[in-house]
Amino acid sequence: MNYAGFWIRLGAFIVDGVAISIAIIPLGVWASLSTPWLRAGGYLLIAPLILAGLSFVIGFFYFTLLWARRGQTLGKMLIGAKVVQANGEALTFNRAAIRYLGYIICCFTFYIGFIIVAFHPQKKGLHDMIASTCTIKTR
Repeated sequence: MNYAGFWIRLGAFIVDGVAISIAIIPLGVWASLSTPWLRAGGYLLIAPLILAGLSFVIGFFYFTLLWARRGQTLGKMLIGAKVVQANGEALTFNRAAIRYLGYIICCFTFYIGFIIVAFHPQKKGLHDMIASTCTIKTR
């Protein structure tokens, strides 16, 4: 298999981050301003929690559904890469969900789980190792 490396995957991750932000930010602003019990001054404390919850839910569905249906998010489509199981087969919904949870773990490791991609011989990050997946070039 022709594995996709760190830099092109980083580019895809940035594209995906922008795509998710386009949905999350307006929803987060609406949710934090339209909740009556937050108008008493507490909305500034709750707004980050609302955004974190929205980020998790929208990110979960964005990544998991696109990986399970196409093997590609918008960012992966743009760079010409695809996520597959370690044996080359398409991802199932469950494996895609496990991979997304691996993404969350990578975020809590100060992105070291993603940086591993640059040094792993098969260009796998921690999330790939957890879910037994890899990212391959499609062109």
